[in-house]
Amino acid sequence: MNMIYPKIVRAEAIGEHIIRVEFTNQEIKDYDISVLIEKPMFAPCFQQAYNNADTALYEAKQNGKNQVVSG
Repeated sequence: MNMIYPKIVRAEAIGEHIIRVEFTNQEIKDYDISVLIEKPMFAPCFQQAYNNADTALYEAKQNGKNQVVSG
């Protein structure tokens, strides 16, 4: 029997390790993704330095600056 799974419409971080996901069937679920921290492929997502560098680069581009200032 083929089961049709709903697709993700939206995903939003609502806490340090909690993501709220809305599906095409109007269901909304919160997922604790803290177990993913242990997976090497997700490690960059949870490293504060990685997040800060990405934010600083985005802000520099938005403000027309040529240098990235760590924040």
